[in-house]
Formats: sequence, C-alpha cells, structure tokens
Amino acid sequence: MRSYYYLTSGVAVIDMKDGNFLFKSDTLAVKLGGASTVFLVQHILPLLNGNNELNDVCALVEKIARDDLKQNLDKLVKAGVLRCSENSISNSNKGEKSAPFFNNFLDTIGYTRQETLDILSKAKIAVLGLEAHGTQTVLALLQSGITNLKLVDPFLCDDGYHQTFPFIDNVDGSRQEVLKRYLEQKYPAASVEVFNHENLTKETLTTFVQDCSLLICCFDSGFASAFYWTNQISVNN
Repeated sequence: MRSYYYLTSGVAVIDMKDGNFLFKSDTLAVKLGGASTVFLVQHILPLLNGNNELNDVCALVEKIARDDLKQNLDKLVKAGVLRCSENSISNSNKGEKSAPFFNNFLDTIGYTRQETLDILSKAKIAVLGLEAHGTQTVLALLQSGITNLKLVDPFLCDDGYHQTFPFIDNVDGSRQEVLKRYLEQKYPAASVEVFNHENLTKETLTTFVQDCSLLICCFDSGFASAFYWTNQISVNN
C-alpha cells in the first residue's frame, strides 16, 4: 500500500529554542524533543507534502529505514500531527469542488474529504430567508459540497439585495427566483428548488420542506413567525 504523509491543516511547527518543538493548532498541542525530532523537522517534514510517496521520501533521505520511518510517522498520525492517504493530494483533489476552508475543517476534525462529500451530496437542506446572510449561507453550503437545496423567500428583491450581491446581475422577481437563476448558471450540477405555494404559511412550508434533513432560517426579525415554524416543523419531523 502506498503512503502519502502531510502535515495536518492548521498545524504550526514552533521551535521552542530549548531542543523541543511544539506542534500547535486550535485543537492540538504536541511537544516533541530530542535529536530525532530535530532530524524530523529539518529533513523529513519538508518532504511530507502529500505528493511524495514514502518510498520517495526514504530515497531522498540517507541512512533511514522505511519501516522505522513509517512506524514513527504513523505515531504522529495517531497523535493528529500528520495525515496519511493512499493517494497523493494532487490526485485526490482533482475536480474537487469544495472550498479550502471546508477541507481544512475536515482535516482538523479527522474526517476524510471524499466520505464526507459523499454523505453531503445526498443531503437536502432548506434555507428560509435569502437577504444578506441567507444568500451567503446558500453559497457556503454549495462550496462545502451540498448540492440539493430548497429556497424559501417569495418576497421581491429590492435595491439593497443587488447592492449586497452585485455579482448577481438579474434581480427581477422574488429573491428565491433571482438566486435560483444565478445558481443554475454558476453551479449547473446543483439541484435547486424554490417555494412553490401561493402563500407562505406554516402548513405550506411544512409540505415544501418535508423531505429535507435540515432547515436553516435566515429571515430577519420582521418575520419572527418563520423561526417558530422552523422549530416546530423540525421537532415534529
């Protein structure tokens, strides 16, 4: 089996100036010391970029046995300092649509990217309210691998919406229709449905989102009822 090692996203290597090194991130703090750690930091880590296979690393470093190196690197993987993959990062990331911030988050919590994206691709999420943070939420979900979305905001766009999202050219119609048109052009592989009832009530909303696994309410305080409906629908389902 091929092994590609790389430093976990967000981990900084800090020289403590006393012979010790601290591997530190928001969720990790591991201190290592001794001659072997100095050798690791100076000669091994620069080669662990996720694209050099372990045999290639051994070939570039003199007088080091593959089995010994693998054993020590696997300990760092278990500690969360390193990650290991059977495929190189460059091959794994080909055609990847998810945003770097989301990939870094997955690395931090120890989830594999492909397995997570496979799960997310099957999820369906409804976003209620598309002013400002609502539209931003939809865009972030798409960048994170969510491709099945339902939009609920049958209210007409105003000048403020276009000022907030100037990259959306055509703002004629309701916010849900305007955003749907934009997403169909920007993310053609995504499935986007819009609220299709004449009146927005708790009953019509319940019918529209009944096949969703998550509801996100982003209406402003002027439509407080939507938050109560969202909570009640979520609890009941």
